[in-house]
Amino acid sequence: MRKYRQEDNVIYVTFPRPPEADDVFTSGPLDYQAEFIQNPSAIKLALWGVGTGKSAMGAFHTVLACLDNDGMRALAVSPTNTMINDVLVPLLEDIAETWEQANGFKLYKHHKTQNTITFHNGSKLFLRSGDRPNKLRGPTVGFIWLDETSVMPDEETIWEAVLGRLRGKGPRQIIITSTPMGDVGIIGHVLQEWRNGTPGYHVQKKTSYDNPYLPADYIPRMRAAYSPEFFEQEVLARVLKVTGLMYPEYDEETHLIDFDPHKELLNGWEIIVGVDWGYGHSHAIYCAVRNNASLPYPEVVVFDEFGLEGKSDEEMVKAIIQRLSKYRVLPKGFAPDYEGSEANSDLRKALRKIGAGMKVRVEQDHKKRRVWRSVEMKRRLLRTAERKICLKFARHLQQNGMNVKGGFGVLESIQNYRRKSAVVGRSFKDEPYDDNRTAHSMDALRYVVMNLQKFGFKLQYRVARAGEVGVERGIYAREALG
Repeated sequence: MRKYRQEDNVIYVTFPRPPEADDVFTSGPLDYQAEFIQNPSAIKLALWGVGTGKSAMGAFHTVLACLDNDGMRALAVSPTNTMINDVLVPLLEDIAETWEQANGFKLYKHHKTQNTITFHNGSKLFLRSGDRPNKLRGPTVGFIWLDETSVMPDEETIWEAVLGRLRGKGPRQIIITSTPMGDVGIIGHVLQEWRNGTPGYHVQKKTSYDNPYLPADYIPRMRAAYSPEFFEQEVLARVLKVTGLMYPEYDEETHLIDFDPHKELLNGWEIIVGVDWGYGHSHAIYCAVRNNASLPYPEVVVFDEFGLEGKSDEEMVKAIIQRLSKYRVLPKGFAPDYEGSEANSDLRKALRKIGAGMKVRVEQDHKKRRVWRSVEMKRRLLRTAERKICLKFARHLQQNGMNVKGGFGVLESIQNYRRKSAVVGRSFKDEPYDDNRTAHSMDALRYVVMNLQKFGFKLQYRVARAGEVGVERGIYAREALG
């Protein structure tokens, strides 16, 4: 028996018999993995938390199906080509390596240009990306594996496409391995059919606590790092019935504090200004930031803001420069909208004329700029699962005219910033709705959050979702950054 661990995945595989034997391939997975594999239902959903080995089990299940059905055609779908190469292929290669060591010949041949695997018994496995759903309408198959459906861009189209492909030789099963992100999309559909008692549907729920081989500090570190909602979703694998609010963690009693910037800024705080450009409305958020060893993230206090309506970016730059003398401490730097390249250039030029060393930082990595990532970081700053509060707001902002009911100030916005309506499954998606009102101050604050590290502040954890790979997969890959 050989145990292999592909980062946060654990599975046991053994090949004790020669290939000509009836039982070619004997496995000893974890009990819940074996239970899922052996269930004969036509559509099976493994709703498991991070670190439970769902992708490893999915790979193993798919290989078994291909070996049990000579000449079968199967399909494995991952959200992106990157995830195919970084998650699916290494898992399949690990199984193939074990097979070859035990049996002396190769399990399959990988045709990389076609992204197709041909097994020694003639079965074929097509590896396809979910970011182009219409490309899935080609092959007729007898087995389908969908991995991490919650982060696929168009789940409804993908589901329609794969259902139409499942008419070939084989068990005609669809297995879905995913950490939930609300009861929307494919997960929402399967859950609803299962709850209704529709024949052929099976759902298995497992949390990160169910894997006995995880390191002792794996889950405690996630509890320290994650927002409450993210912890329930990623670790406890709960399908959350979320509200329409983007930031339900915000609470006036907890997050409003007395903060006099004229006094407090002299006590080790740095000023970072977030800027959202736009002719209809431009917005600037002033944040006091400092490292705090007792917190998992930097301490941030929003203490000032202003906005301009119907003004050009050039006029916004002038307004920003004019306000530099308002406080006794100059900003450490500015974190503007990454899409406003011309305005950002104008701001840099204006700051260079002053010559005070103030920097303009813009996140260039499009993956790190993804809205969900900075939204989740704001949630963590508002409250972690261990109830650590890193983001607060100066109480005097309530007196700002922008924070009256229906206004576009930061306090009014954080209480009313909404999620997008979903197409299927539930009422809301985990993405913000741009209403051209609350979005401006929320975007300005997002730019500050996503660039904290660029200004030298320490983050103990990075933000990643289940299924992400490389430096951002697994809690141990979210190394301390300071």
